[in-house]
Amino acid sequence: MSSGPPRCSVFIVGSFGGSTTPCSHQVVPSAIEQIRRVLAIPAQRTDTTLVPYLTPEETKALLDTPDPTTRLGIRDRAMFYLGTAGGLRVSELVGVRVSEVTFDGRYLELRIQGKGRRQRALVLWKDVADAVRAWLAIRGQRHL
Repeated sequence: MSSGPPRCSVFIVGSFGGSTTPCSHQVVPSAIEQIRRVLAIPAQRTDTTLVPYLTPEETKALLDTPDPTTRLGIRDRAMFYLGTAGGLRVSELVGVRVSEVTFDGRYLELRIQGKGRRQRALVLWKDVADAVRAWLAIRGQRHL
């Protein structure tokens, strides 16, 4: 038997029974057997399903929706471009800070802290960079 959960369980079961040694309590053998049976159950495999995604036509329609002549339209366009091109979660998108954005010629480099505090760097194309530049030119806050 490994030194993992079953031994820990033996100690816990024994200590609740008031025994001086965990193994001397009458419930310990049946608890160990039940633990073995549970651990012997094979994990169920499920079919992996493809995450739903936007088609190219849906993506284009989404990116063309904001009005580029209004402040909110410019902001929304930049956010839609960042979100779709970078594959960002909503929490990642709304948490993007200006300090995490670097322009390299025609491209934009974005550093993201994602789920599980994991960091990643994204290099995004010219259309995204142009949309973000347009928003940065009119906004005035720390967050994009």
